[in-house]
Amino acid sequence: MKNKLTKAFAIILVVLMVVTAIPVYAGSADSMNCDEAKASKVLPTNNTKGYWTPSYSEPSMGTVLGTWSPRSNYVRWLQQCLNYLGYNCGVVDGWYGNNTKNAVQSFQRNCGLVVDGVFGFNTHLAIRRLALGLDDVKYCYVTARNGLNVRVSPNTSSRILGALSYGSYVEVTCYTWESNVCWGKIDYNGNIGWICMDYVTIVY
Repeated sequence: MKNKLTKAFAIILVVLMVVTAIPVYAGSADSMNCDEAKASKVLPTNNTKGYWTPSYSEPSMGTVLGTWSPRSNYVRWLQQCLNYLGYNCGVVDGWYGNNTKNAVQSFQRNCGLVVDGVFGFNTHLAIRRLALGLDDVKYCYVTARNGLNVRVSPNTSSRILGALSYGSYVEVTCYTWESNVCWGKIDYNGNIGWICMDYVTIVY
């Protein structure tokens, strides 16, 4: 009886040693870190450089808001940003009323933009930079139906390097303003090129 118990105990011990020696695969830390790194490059976080985040969702680039706009959280986002920057919109209520329009105009005036009281691309870009601290690389697609000229400098009178076709994607590495027009710097076949940002939509 004693020998049987000893053998049974020995068998159980061997089984336990074998089971615990088999690794349970759950993905290595290196592979998970690698995947996360890839994901962060493909879809960067919305506020990697920022120091303040509004509680409402940001409208997509290319969204235009004005006094005709219905009440929305996009308007609330704009009001929060303007209030944060010291341009008083009053209560964050989602209505694009006179207080919001006046605040947008004051902001545009101080940024050297066209003062029209409309929240458009250039105003949006300036708010992102000043309120959220974001001035990072953007990927865009061309919305100009007949294509978009690529110029050697950010000016409509400068020489044309070539053109981007409608729907093509391009990486914009930095921005500049020329005569109240926003221009994006791109790599065009190994050369520095500039495109008018009025004719692209930012993807991320």
